[in-house]
Amino acid sequence: MELRHLRYFVTVVAEGNLARAAARLRVAQSALSRQIQDLERELGAPLLARLPRGMQPTEAGRVFLAHAQRALAAADAGAHAVRDVVAGAAGTLRIGTVDWGEHVARIGLAVDCLRARMPAATVTFDPTAWTEQPAAIAAGRMDAGFCPAVRLTDLPSALDGEALAEEPVDRVVLSSTHPLARHEAVTLRELVEVPMLLPERAVYPAMYDHCVAELRRSGREPRVIVAPPSPAASAGLVAAGAGFILGFRSLMRTPPPGTVVLPIRDASITVRLFALRRKDDERPLVRAFLACLRDAYHEQHPHESADESAASWS
Repeated sequence: MELRHLRYFVTVVAEGNLARAAARLRVAQSALSRQIQDLERELGAPLLARLPRGMQPTEAGRVFLAHAQRALAAADAGAHAVRDVVAGAAGTLRIGTVDWGEHVARIGLAVDCLRARMPAATVTFDPTAWTEQPAAIAAGRMDAGFCPAVRLTDLPSALDGEALAEEPVDRVVLSSTHPLARHEAVTLRELVEVPMLLPERAVYPAMYDHCVAELRRSGREPRVIVAPPSPAASAGLVAAGAGFILGFRSLMRTPPPGTVVLPIRDASITVRLFALRRKDDERPLVRAFLACLRDAYHEQHPHESADESAASWS
């Protein structure tokens, strides 16, 4: 039994006439009749009866009709799904996220935009920390993600990126019990006396080097303590008095428990938030997501800015 047998049978029932069904299917009437006979022979029961009002399904034919219609609908749906995947309008997009400031809302807008443009697509969120997203994308474990960088060349060469926003790295997260916590702002010369928490250099070499170079501008060599790549875990170490973290301006209003966030008077680093994908990934689904991101970041949100947005430390 083949799908054409089911389609022929369903069409004959719908038309109620062998000649009209043959014309609709664009096959010879004799060939259609033989195909129906082959189907009846395989099933061991007559499916159609010739009556004065046309060809009508027998009792066995009515039972078989419902199953044939479902099988044809499932086959058609499967074919459409495959065509959508080939055209890039379906499939799964695995993306990372960032969890600070206005970026959370804008990435959410981009995902909503993608779902509206490509409703057959599935979006899944990967919890990988932004410090590890470039390596995950390059390795093929994620399709798109985000990472702040001073320049695109700081990131793996296998990646292509688009700058979405700029943000100064001019905030420091300190334990609320540290003597500097009583200040309104701090300087690099004051900070260099305190250990700086950074993920090990192998996680993100360029950002590690930028942070170390920033503290060296004080004229002293900074002390670096290796910390987990998770912002929440590092914030917990800060609260315990292990050292400080350099942070983005959007961290200003939401210090983690047990910490304070202070401006750095003489900070000089500005990073760009890049949306990342592999250079060899030309799927329309990925490109559509990047287009939605551009739209989301071009929209104006008059009540929201990097200084006023909440940031998550989860």
